[in-house]
Formats: sequence, structure tokens, C-alpha cells
Amino acid sequence: MLQLYNDEFTHIGAISEVVEGANTWAVTGRPLTYNMNELATSTGYPINRFPTERFSSANEYFKSLADQHLVHLHTQRNLASDPKDARRRYIARHLFQQLAARNCINENGPFKLFCDDLRPANILVN
Repeated sequence: MLQLYNDEFTHIGAISEVVEGANTWAVTGRPLTYNMNELATSTGYPINRFPTERFSSANEYFKSLADQHLVHLHTQRNLASDPKDARRRYIARHLFQQLAARNCINENGPFKLFCDDLRPANILVN
């Protein structure tokens, strides 16, 4: 796990090996998170609303994440159990969107390796 933390990247997104066998990695595509997979397979989330490019700043990433949360609320109508719950979810998502727009660190890297489902069971060791 500590060795994975040593890698740094210039963008946020999916990584792949630049030259096969050279052990050189780079962000070459859009992110694909565990949450995005769940949204696409379980909720009816429109896949054309996912990001299509990698991100060059943390600010861009968090704005995209805030938009994903709002689209999820609008597309999965049975997400809330009652009107009060729907209101709370709506407010929370708009507050997150405002926080991302106003208070997000406009960090342009380097970015550390992160996976929202990173755990020992999901790591192959050579």
C-alpha cells in the first residue's frame, strides 16, 4: 500500500501502462469509479452524463462529482423514501455543489493514486 502511494500523476482518471513491461504508468483516460459502475448498472443513470475526459485539477473533478450526485437524484426517482427525505437529499446535493464550486482546492497535481474500492482483496501482488 505504501508503494502505491509513491506514484504521482499529472491528471485524475484511469491509469494504464505507457510502455508494456516498462513499469511506467500514466493517466490516459476518464475516471471509472466504483460509484460510477454502481450508478450505471443499478440505477438507470444515463451513461452519457459521465465524464468523458481525464481531469487536470481537483476542482474539475469535484464539480463533476457534484453534477453526478444531482443527476443521480433526478434519474433515480425511488431514491428517497418520503418527501422529507427527498428534500434533505436535494439540499445536500446542492450544498455539495456549492462547496465544490467555492471551496475546492484548485490543485493541479501531482495527484496520488486513489480508488474508492481500494482494499487488500482488490490488489494483485507480483
